[in-house]
Amino acid sequence: MDGVRIHSDSLRILNQSGEIQFEGRVLVHFPEGSLECDSLLLKTSRDDPPRILAGTARGNVVIKRGEDRATADQARLDMNESMVELSGSPRLERGGATISAQRILYRLDEGTADFNGQVRAEFAGPED
Repeated sequence: MDGVRIHSDSLRILNQSGEIQFEGRVLVHFPEGSLECDSLLLKTSRDDPPRILAGTARGNVVIKRGEDRATADQARLDMNESMVELSGSPRLERGGATISAQRILYRLDEGTADFNGQVRAEFAGPED
């Protein structure tokens, strides 16, 4: 994931291991789309420049990619796999469809998703 820009109300470097905490109105722009949340904890590499390896977004999580809009209470990010695991009332809106489940695995690079546990899908009907 190259070219990541992050905006927030505050930033705190937690330790020398590469953990960074963003708090308040967090907005992440990346090539595939964007992520919004209340707080974001990132694990970065020790490379120069550092790379984002993984992270956890909490509170009012919204991920946008093309026409997709995914929401959840929490999202775990795996940047090596370009994967996001959404939990806590996760749902994905695409076009006229809305799909919710206990857990959604969303692939940022492909825009595909797997839904697990109490899956519910709603599709828009034909327009009159």
